[in-house]
Parts: sequence; structure tokens; C-alpha cells
Amino acid sequence: MDQARESDDRASRRSRVGPLDGVPIALKDLLDFKQGVPNTFGSDALRDFIPPRSSTSVDRVERAGLIAIGKTSVPEFGHKGTTDNVLIGPTSTPSCLGNNAGGSSGGSAAAVAAGMVPAALGSDGAGSIRIPASLCGIVGFKPSFGRIPSVSRPGAFRGYRLLAQGGPLARTVKDVVLLTRILAGPHPRDPNSLPAWIESEAERRIEPGVRVAYSADLGAFPVENGVKRVIEDALADLDASGTLVTRVSIDLRVSYDRLCEMVLRAVGLSIWDMLFGIETLDAQVRSSRVRDIASDEVSRLLPDLDTLGSETLRRDEISRSTIYDVITDQLEQFDYLVTPTLATSSIANAGNGPIIGPTSIEGEQVEPLLGWSLGFPFNFTGHPAVSIPAGVLQDGSPVGMQIVGRRHDDAGVLALARRVEEIRPWRDRLCVVRSRS
Repeated sequence: MDQARESDDRASRRSRVGPLDGVPIALKDLLDFKQGVPNTFGSDALRDFIPPRSSTSVDRVERAGLIAIGKTSVPEFGHKGTTDNVLIGPTSTPSCLGNNAGGSSGGSAAAVAAGMVPAALGSDGAGSIRIPASLCGIVGFKPSFGRIPSVSRPGAFRGYRLLAQGGPLARTVKDVVLLTRILAGPHPRDPNSLPAWIESEAERRIEPGVRVAYSADLGAFPVENGVKRVIEDALADLDASGTLVTRVSIDLRVSYDRLCEMVLRAVGLSIWDMLFGIETLDAQVRSSRVRDIASDEVSRLLPDLDTLGSETLRRDEISRSTIYDVITDQLEQFDYLVTPTLATSSIANAGNGPIIGPTSIEGEQVEPLLGWSLGFPFNFTGHPAVSIPAGVLQDGSPVGMQIVGRRHDDAGVLALARRVEEIRPWRDRLCVVRSRS
């Protein structure tokens, strides 16, 4: 409230610090540290952890006058594509109470979709911004790796983490652009950070004749037929507007099972890095073994670092390079690649126990933690990707469309997203709250 009064005072003196001065924002309770405010990581063991300083993203939004009004729920250590934890239970999508909001930025997405805040911070290490954006019917943007800096210590180069990237969630593409402008730009303490956007780049428009490749499944994922129909209906409207949409067949040259094996190993390694890198943990936590801190669900994901060989990591690196080359080949022929964000449209909250995704889709077995998301291959490659609302199924479940662009062409990805929003506006569909029957 003190910050709000200060913002009002700046407005009365016509000295606002930016276009979002005074706007409330929510912070993901994972790596969006706010100095002096508890940051739990969704873990009971860390419920009292208080970071000694704010993260780079939180510092930047507060310098721009935005007001952080709360932390948002995450699965423990952000380890899966659904959001629930022992501290507060499951998070529902406002589009259907009783269905999960997705994860790991599920609390941020739900808060935005419900109108609690116009925007929120998230992070995306394996689809964690785009998954909940799809299930909550909002916009979630994973920029190119390094576009939004992260001052990670003690490992400045982020160890074995996936290409995890912070990013914004909002109800419209315009709001995502405004927030990305604030968050983006180099930081001298992040060796991976990219140069700032040129202002004109952030305002790019899509001209007729732009070429869009459409893959319904990335050649590897079983996808619900209803999801495909919604995406293809939206693309038909985009094609009719002058954008050239072509259906393509993609072979990632890495099997579905191998993709899932790689992403789960990378998630486990990223959790190790996260826990080893937390500064000023209290003495009790520091004296505990990491596996004792984590729940059984998370502990099962943690590789044994003593037996994890360099050969395994080398094979993963080669597979990632293969996927990168396949996607780059597509983006040399086309300007953008479009897929469904998710292979499913809804995930029910469990009555008890941990919440996971589907175990089968269209009769094919899928990995339940993350294997129903078409987003994580683009964490392997680092390409910018955004999930936007494409439409809804007959039961009202939102369906997300994923737009992927060339490395560092973040502005182009958001420009195409804005074009779809103009053709098929979703504002009237936001915040329709209903319950599962």
C-alpha cells in the first residue's frame, strides 16, 4: 500500500517511471525472490526461507513502478507440469474449477486468468510458462534464452539446467510485450544475457505472405483430436488473412521415450543446481541431505550424481543438437512454426495425493509428468515460444496455440501472436469461471 501511494503521488506530479507504474503484479514462488519475503519453492522444508536480496526480474519490475502483491503457488521445486504442493494443495484453472491450472507457473497463470492481477512473472524450464497459459486460457511467453537475464549464483553459467528462462504471463499480447520490455536487456552479472531489444523491433507487424509451418504433433506426441481441431480452425482464419500456413511433417530424429527420459533427467539436474545454489539457507536445511529435504515425488527425479556418467550427459547433448538442427531446418524454410501447446485440454485435480497429467492420449501411453506438453523440446533448443489462446472445446476448456520463431526473433513471435489475437480476439472469453460437473 505504501508503494501504491507512492505511485499515486508520482501520477499526480506527472512523473511516472513508466507505462506500468502502479500496476499490480504477482511473483512465482520459485526463483522470483523478493527481499525479505518468504520464498517456499513449494516445499514444506523451505517454508521459512527468506531471500537476502531480490532477483533481477523482481528488481526490474519494481524499478518500473509495478507493485508485487503476492507470491503464486508452484509444484515443489517446479518439478512437473501441474501445480500442487503440501503447503496449500492444488491450484485450479479459473476456466474450470476442479481442473488443474498446469505448472509449474500455475499459480501465476491462475491469478492472471481470474483477474486477480493483470500480469505475473513465471519461469519456463520445460514448458512451465506455456503449459499453464494454455490450461488457463491466457498468454505465456518463453523468450529466447538470455533475453531476460538471471543472476544465478554460485553457478553463473547455470550448471546442467535446461535452457530455463524467465518470462511474463498476461491476458493480452500487448501486456506481454510491455512487460518483456521491462524485463529484457543485458546484465553484467549474467554471462548469457542478450543485448536489449531495439524499440522498433518490439512493435513489429506481420505482413501478408509470412510463411507459417504447422505441425500437429512434432512427429512424436499423441495429441487429442479435439485439440487439433481447435488449432486448425484458428490457422484457417490466419491463412485466410494472408498468412501462408502449410502443414508439415517433422521428424525430430529422437524418439518420444528418449525425449521424456531426457527432460526428466534435466529437470532432476536443475533441482540439484537450484538446491545447491540457494544462498543463506538456515543451518537446519544446510545440515540436511538434499534428498531429505525433497518429497518422495521429487526425490525420484534426482539423478545419483556419483553414478551419472559423462557418457549419459554427452548423449543428451548430442540429442539436443539433433533436435536443434531439425527445428532450425524448418525455420530456414518458414518464418514461424506453430504447434498445439499441449496434447490435452484439461487435467483433473486429484482428490488426494500428487496431481499428474494423463497417462494415455488417444489410446497411446504418455509420460504423466511432462510428456503431454509439446513445449519442452524448445527448451532443449532455446527458441522463443509463446502460448496464446486458440479457442475452446465444447466443454469450455481452453486450447493453447504455440508459436515458435528463430533464435532471438522474440519480436517476430510476439508479432504473429498479436496478429492471431486481432483475427480471433479472446478478451471476451477470459475469466469464465465454471466448475467440473
